[in-house]
Amino acid sequence: MLRRYERNGGKRILFCGDDDIDQAAIYLASVIHAEGYDLQYLPSELPFLPEIDVEHQDLVIFSDYPRSRISESQMHRIRNYVLDGGNFLMIGGWESFHGLNGEYNDTPVADVLPVILGEKDDRVNYGGGILVLPGRDRGPVPDDLDWEYPPLIGGYVE
Repeated sequence: MLRRYERNGGKRILFCGDDDIDQAAIYLASVIHAEGYDLQYLPSELPFLPEIDVEHQDLVIFSDYPRSRISESQMHRIRNYVLDGGNFLMIGGWESFHGLNGEYNDTPVADVLPVILGEKDDRVNYGGGILVLPGRDRGPVPDDLDWEYPPLIGGYVE
């Protein structure tokens, strides 16, 4: 189910992926919410529903959102949204960009990414994880996050 976290008419962000809101998605979702944006969240396990209103979002984010969850026609909607001036952000994860099996290669979404997707598995794995901590010159948002259990990054996309 698409989850909504309203902040009384702030800018609208659709965030898809990062497992679930109580897992990896909590960090980015917390920042979005703390900054006063209206958030719609779609977990990685759920399909990109036809009724999702892409055209009325201020930003659409895919973070490790599986290609298998979105249809070709829905990717065309995102592509057209971007070509009409909309904002789309894809951030890393095993199922972003090329990923393991060329997840987004040769798709309408790839057409609007500001990068060229590689032709091979471009994931770099860190089995022990990389600890992410805020730097000294951080803004106010990281101060509101729970750093007792900071996020571990298991790798990155080359």
